[in-house]
Amino acid sequence: MSGKATFIRTIGINLLVAQNLNKKNTIVLVSTHDMELADLLEKEYELYHFNETLANGQLSFDYKLKEGKLKTRNAIRILEISGYPEEIIREAGETYDYLAGFHFNNK
Repeated sequence: MSGKATFIRTIGINLLVAQNLNKKNTIVLVSTHDMELADLLEKEYELYHFNETLANGQLSFDYKLKEGKLKTRNAIRILEISGYPEEIIREAGETYDYLAGFHFNNK
């Protein structure tokens, strides 16, 4: 199965939500690892996150919702734990360093 029905259902649900995202008194839910998006949203929306811990090469979550923006960045560490090739991990780190420098220097 390729997920066609799930894809169509997802589009339908998003259309309904979008038709609602232009009216007042609506709830907007966004899930992202994009810290820059969180920076843009934090002025108009309440942000929440889950914390993770890393022990013995295992990433785990406490599944307790916490207020505010996520303070850790774990995407590259997840690549390492998952056994991605070193070249991908290195390039991801270099890209992060470049974008973080650009983002923080332009605030």
